[in-house]
Amino acid sequence: MPKKPPLSRTEIDNGIKTVNDMVGEIAVASQLQTTGIEEINKGLAHINQIVQQNSAISEESASSSLELSTQSEGMRTMMSQFKFSSDGLDTVVGQQQAYEMSQPIVPRKTHQLEPKTSTAIGLSAVQASPINTAKNGSGKMIVLDDSDFGKY
Repeated sequence: MPKKPPLSRTEIDNGIKTVNDMVGEIAVASQLQTTGIEEINKGLAHINQIVQQNSAISEESASSSLELSTQSEGMRTMMSQFKFSSDGLDTVVGQQQAYEMSQPIVPRKTHQLEPKTSTAIGLSAVQASPINTAKNGSGKMIVLDDSDFGKY
């Protein structure tokens, strides 16, 4: 086997310089990779935060929906105590079946005193309207006309 001639000092120096340059490039690439991984971690943390917020909002929405449903059932139960008649008057009755929502409510005008009589004693026509009693004798009546709507 033939022997290779020994390397000269300049060749060794050039080899060392090349290796140093490669190590420097590897260090720069590693730093870029580390920066990229940090950015990805920040992005994932932000996504996690948004997912947590969405989860909390969804839970609040479900809770609100359940509460609204419960209140709706309570309102339906309360409304089932009213009997809606075709003459526009609502009469409170005892425990009665729930009102069927398909039936229309037809309002009617109530009888009011003449303005001369009511204004003579300082009352408005709404304040002076006669107190009606329910036709079934329960004594409670709700008038559905809008004559006093402007007050509120």
